[in-house]
Amino acid sequence: MTTAEFQRRGVTAVCVTGETPAAERAVSMARFRTGSARILVNVSVATEGLDVADASVVIVDRPTHSLSLFMQMAGRGARRFAGKSDFRMFDHSGSVFE
Repeated sequence: MTTAEFQRRGVTAVCVTGETPAAERAVSMARFRTGSARILVNVSVATEGLDVADASVVIVDRPTHSLSLFMQMAGRGARRFAGKSDFRMFDHSGSVFE
C-alpha cells in the first residue's frame, strides 16, 4: 500500500519483502542504489545491515519497542557520505516516544 501510494503520486518506488524472490529483490535494490527508484519500501529486509550511505530520508512506518532496532533503522540515513550534511527521519509509528 505504501509503495502504491508513492507511485500514484508520481514517485518511483520499489518494494522488497522477505517473500520477494532473490532475483526480483536484486533488481529492486539495484534500481534504488542507482537512483532509478527514489524510494525503497521494505518489510523487515533493509532494517539491519544495509549500507546506503547516500540515503537522506528514512521513513519508519512500523512500531518497535526496541531501542537498538530503532537505532538501526535511523542509521540507514545517519551514515556519513560526501556532500551529505544532514538527513531527515519521519517516524509514522510513534516509536521515537517509546
